[in-house]
Amino acid sequence: MGEHTPTPWKVSPRGYIQGPFADNSRGMQDIAGLVTVNNNHANTAANAAFIVKAVNSHAANEAKIEALVEALESWLEETEGTFPFASIEKSRAALSLAKGDA
Repeated sequence: MGEHTPTPWKVSPRGYIQGPFADNSRGMQDIAGLVTVNNNHANTAANAAFIVKAVNSHAANEAKIEALVEALESWLEETEGTFPFASIEKSRAALSLAKGDA
């Protein structure tokens, strides 16, 4: 799989999802367009905005989950295994999903 377009992404006035060129030399480029179904343009615009929000926050969310996993694992060590292990497993699963391992 290739590399994704660098962030930040945005929604253009025409409704396309845009991201910077890999070398950041020429501003923004169209990288994706969404198909409007049943003439529901508001839904298409909301979906584009949601995709951009998810992409732009992905790295920060991954870092937060990783810090949470580390904190929970440390707590597990400190409590000599009495901390609810399911919490750590759920956090590990979330981190794996965020990293694309799942």
